[in-house]
Amino acid sequence: MLIRRPSGYSYRQKIPLPLRPLLGKREIWVTLETNDRSLAKSRGCAIFCLTDKLFGLLRIMADSELCQDANDFIRKDLPEHDRTLFDGIIRRYEIELVSMRSQFKVMNAEHLLARVEQQDRFDQFVQKAIKDVTSLHDMMKNTPKSSIAEKIEQISKHFQNIEQWTKPKEPEKSPLFSDASEAFILASSKEWKDADFRSYRNTFKRFMEVCGDKEIRLYTGADAGLFKEMMEKLPDNYGRNRTDTRTVPQLVKDADKKNLSRVSGKSVKNHFSKMSSMWKYFFQRDLTDKNIFTGWDFNTKAKIRRVRWSDEYLRLLVDTPFNIATSISKETYAYIVGVGSYTGMRLEEICRLRC
Repeated sequence: MLIRRPSGYSYRQKIPLPLRPLLGKREIWVTLETNDRSLAKSRGCAIFCLTDKLFGLLRIMADSELCQDANDFIRKDLPEHDRTLFDGIIRRYEIELVSMRSQFKVMNAEHLLARVEQQDRFDQFVQKAIKDVTSLHDMMKNTPKSSIAEKIEQISKHFQNIEQWTKPKEPEKSPLFSDASEAFILASSKEWKDADFRSYRNTFKRFMEVCGDKEIRLYTGADAGLFKEMMEKLPDNYGRNRTDTRTVPQLVKDADKKNLSRVSGKSVKNHFSKMSSMWKYFFQRDLTDKNIFTGWDFNTKAKIRRVRWSDEYLRLLVDTPFNIATSISKETYAYIVGVGSYTGMRLEEICRLRC
C-alpha cells in the first residue's frame, strides 16, 4: 500500500499474523524517496517482491521441524545454528532493502542532474535568441527599406495583433425567453389541444416568475436548479384554483408560513419535461449552448398498485342500505357509487365533474 506523506510516498505492508512473532512487529514501512505517484508505484512493486520473498523463506522455517506451532516460534528459543540462519535471512533482506533505497536516491540525483543540464541548455538558447533578435532589429533599422523589409514589417504587425486572431467570437444574440416561448408554441402546436396550450404557457409563466425574462442563451444550470427548488416547494393544491394570481415566490412563502404539504416530484418533472422540449428546439438551431433541463433527478414516488374490487365487495356496496346521517342525499350517494362502478373514477375525480 502506498502512503502519501509530506516528505514523499512510503510503502506500507502488513506482516501476516503467523509471521509477526518471528519479526517482532506488525508492519513494514519503507520510504520510496519520491513525490511522483507513478514512480512510487513502480518502486513499491519492487519492494513488494523483495518482502514477499522474505515472507516465503520465513514460512518455510515456520513449517519446518524447528517448531510445531508458528505462533510459538520465538527467535531466542532457537538453537544457535538455527538462530544464525534466521538472522542471516533477516540481514540479507535488510541489505537488499538498503541497496534498493540507495538506487532510488541515485536515480533521483541523476534525474535532478538531467533537469539542471536541460535548464542550462534552455537558458543558453534564450540568451542566444535574445542576442539574435536584437542584432536583427539593429540591422533592420540601419538598412534601407526594401520589399523584403516591408514584408517582414507587415508580418511583425500581424504577430502584434495575434490576440485578435485567437479571441473567440462572441456568441450570437438569442431571443428573449418570452418571445422564444411563444415562437416554440407556434411551431410545435399543430396537434395540441387546449389543455396542452394552457399547460405549456403555465410552465413558461412560472419559469419567468422564478428566473426572470432574459436571452435564452444566458440561462445556466444555476437557473434550472433554482427553478427546480422553487417548484418543489409549491403546495400540493397548486393550480387547482384558476383565479389564483399569486406568483411562485408568493405561493412558496404562504406554504412555508402555513406548513402545507408540497407537490410531488412527478409534477415538477412534468414542468422540466416541457422546458426541456423547448430548449432542445432552440439548441438544434444554435440559439442555446446546451439543454440545461436534462439530467436532473426527481423524487417520484412509486406508482400505487391498485387492486380491482371483488364481486363480493361490489355486491356488499350495492346491497347495503344507505343509513348515513350526513348532508349527502341518498340520490347523490347512489350517483357517486354508480359513476365510480361504471367508470372506475376516484371520489376526487367524481366530485370535480360539472354538468
